[in-house]
Amino acid sequence: MSRDDKSVTGGQLDAFEEENARWHAWWKEEKEIKPLSNYLQILLEKEDPQFPEKFARRRGTDPSWLWTLYMHGTPLAHRALFKTLEQNVYFTKEQYRYVKGIYKLAELRSDYKTWAKLTWLFDTSRWNSREYYTGHLKLYSMATANYLRRRSWRKLRQLGKAGSADYVRLATEILLNYDPEDWSWWIKTRDDELTGYIHFFVFNQILYRNSKRFLCHENRKWKLADLPEEDLTRFPEEREEAFPELWDDCPEELLRLIQKGKAKPVIQFAIRALKAGNMDYLNSLEYRVFIDLLESGHPVKRQFATEQLLLRIDPNQPDFSLWMKLAVNDDPEVQRSAIRFVEMHVAKWSWVKSMELTEMILQALCKNPVPESAVCSLTELLEGALGSFFHQAASLEKAKQLLASLNSEKVQILGARMLLHLYIDLKPYTELDLGPFLTSSVYEVRKVAQSLLVKHYKRWSIDETFVLALVEYRDNIELFLEEPLLSVLKEMNAIQIAGQLLQSREPETRRLAARVLDKIRPDYYTPLQFTAKQLIPFLLSGEIQVRQSAREILKYDIYYFHEQINADFLMEWLLIDDEDHQRYVLDCFSYWRLRWYWNQQINNTWTQIFPQLWARMTQSDTPEGVRNFIREELMGRLFWDKIDPGLDRVLLLINSRDAGLQELGARLLQRWEPGSKEVGVEELSSLAHCRIAFARREARGWLDRVKQQLKAEEWVNLVETDWEDTRGWVFEQIENAAEEMVSPTLIYGLLDSSIDEVRQKAMELAEQYEEQLDARELVLRASESPYLSVLTFAVERAQQLRWSAEHLGELELFFRQILFRVNQGRKAKNLAFRLLAQWGEENKELAQVAVRVLSDYARNGGKRDFEQVLVILTKLRSLYPELELPVLLVK
Repeated sequence: MSRDDKSVTGGQLDAFEEENARWHAWWKEEKEIKPLSNYLQILLEKEDPQFPEKFARRRGTDPSWLWTLYMHGTPLAHRALFKTLEQNVYFTKEQYRYVKGIYKLAELRSDYKTWAKLTWLFDTSRWNSREYYTGHLKLYSMATANYLRRRSWRKLRQLGKAGSADYVRLATEILLNYDPEDWSWWIKTRDDELTGYIHFFVFNQILYRNSKRFLCHENRKWKLADLPEEDLTRFPEEREEAFPELWDDCPEELLRLIQKGKAKPVIQFAIRALKAGNMDYLNSLEYRVFIDLLESGHPVKRQFATEQLLLRIDPNQPDFSLWMKLAVNDDPEVQRSAIRFVEMHVAKWSWVKSMELTEMILQALCKNPVPESAVCSLTELLEGALGSFFHQAASLEKAKQLLASLNSEKVQILGARMLLHLYIDLKPYTELDLGPFLTSSVYEVRKVAQSLLVKHYKRWSIDETFVLALVEYRDNIELFLEEPLLSVLKEMNAIQIAGQLLQSREPETRRLAARVLDKIRPDYYTPLQFTAKQLIPFLLSGEIQVRQSAREILKYDIYYFHEQINADFLMEWLLIDDEDHQRYVLDCFSYWRLRWYWNQQINNTWTQIFPQLWARMTQSDTPEGVRNFIREELMGRLFWDKIDPGLDRVLLLINSRDAGLQELGARLLQRWEPGSKEVGVEELSSLAHCRIAFARREARGWLDRVKQQLKAEEWVNLVETDWEDTRGWVFEQIENAAEEMVSPTLIYGLLDSSIDEVRQKAMELAEQYEEQLDARELVLRASESPYLSVLTFAVERAQQLRWSAEHLGELELFFRQILFRVNQGRKAKNLAFRLLAQWGEENKELAQVAVRVLSDYARNGGKRDFEQVLVILTKLRSLYPELELPVLLVK
């Protein structure tokens, strides 16, 4: 029994033959069982390109439609059939019946493409592999599966033994179907693993029929031979495939496998077979064939193409355009092969040829997108085998182009290294040319440029504008903080550089400003390059190191700045809202207080500083911490001997609602001496009214010394206060004063007070000094008061006087004011009614005034007094019948 037949039992063959005979009638008749649906039939007849997709979605509608497609025979129908068969889905037993029919008929027809597709499907068990995990019923048993695979191989073997070229064509069609995805999901195989395709029976029969590495066990399963691993992985010298002589007769099919094959073993087999038996054919192939292979996604194809292309390049006069295609390929192995080619043959080339390649590589790196791995290989080549030519090709323009390349950082580093090959005497450049390299985001590029800057800085004129452009990267600035560039930094306006660093978002860069300040501190040998005001931003910095450096410069180097200490600087410096800074300010004042130049400068600027400090101290929009610092430390301690605000400002402090300002005002108040010309009666009066008891007491003490000079109006102003202590003092002074002090003006002024206690005191004084007053004028003045108590007092005093009609007319408004008060002043109203009735009885003129007042009240007054008004009017009418009344009196 042969190697192919040793495991095929007679019972199995008989069973298949019986099944074949049973179904002989229907599939050999080659007739449709059932037509497609009208919709699908129309799509097929119109050759709609969407037909394969739409049929695949409806394939389960009728099992016989698979057979119908095959019978249709058009390319579109076959594409739809193949697409349906290739889907990783499960077929029913009814569908499988028609699949078997297609398989048998394709074999009978020698339809190798369809038969190869089904052979591949049976070999990979794409429909029968997940039944244990998905619950699907098996379409056929494992024995049937093995039989289908052996039957397919039997067909191939028969063709091979017959020496038919159809063997190669059929085997090619089968092998083209294998893909790295052709394994079951639970079997962890890979395309690049030796056993990746070990489970495929037909596949291994074609490729490894004569192999010593792969063995077929019982004509069912393939396995690895018991050999060392290195022997298993190494390709043997002898041919392993079945019928190698037939493959040698068909090199076109081998090339087709190389071009269209997907499985790695298939491609490797085709390459080995083509090299072993058809070198002439291989050498006759055009470049385009290998260029296409080079652009494919399979590494084996690319390596083969690289090998063949390099063999076609003349090592003495190479075509570098072809070489560049290899050098910039995505595959690292292809790149390495191209690099090795140059390393092996560069010694044979002329200077012109080597420079041509160098320029070509530089051009590619500058402008074309190159894979990262290719960039590494090319840069190593330029600095290695082509190093001397790279040196000669170096120029500033090329270096800038490399720096601007969109390729990887290595290209930019190469551009920087190119600068190292430039002789500055022959190819001069300036510090501005180094700028793009110094501001590169690549650290290695900056390091090269920095080394050149240190080397050639004496040739150039480096200023702060140039350095300011470099602050984005702090290693550039650190370069200027050490010799030899430190001397350059000290000669420029470095405070601008420090300020630019201070604006960085990076804390480390901001802290670098402190180091710059430390390096540019003025001394005997280093001239002052900045002003005191330029230090303000550093004193405000959030970085402790920066603030500390600026503080030390200002504190200990004040000698160099003292002429710059003007009002603008001091205000900015003193008003920084930070407790730590305020402690620093006090420390500075303590340190500077014995230095004559400091005291002189303060004295010169005090008249400008004081108004601004005072305004900030009293303004509510000034931060509280700053206001407290000015009040307690600056005004209250440091500048205490210098401040002379004037009493008006002191009064503003005392009357302030801020307790701290009130306290400062009280302290300032103690500095004024009684009798001071600056302290007038008006100021003392205001002081006597303030809310601070101490200030009121001081004011009363001063007033006591000048009370003989006070006028009546001033006494009235003093007593008009909410504070009882000041009112009591005024009352005491009035009671103890001489009679000439209590003038009518004083009494009238007190009578007009808004304070009831003062008005009562005025009425008491009016009674006490009645002889000194004009009684009628007193009543008239009292009648003008808006206060009821004073009006009542006026009515009572009016009863004691005799009035003419002329004088009574002056009191008309007074009576109206009393009578028209609602629910108030009943006593005063009754007195007014009695007084009007009394005066009306005296004479007709007085009666007319009384009638006029009472008439208005009768029309507009309340009902409560209407009867009393009528009584008075009736009485007056009886006395003076000719009087006109507002009402008609009927007897």
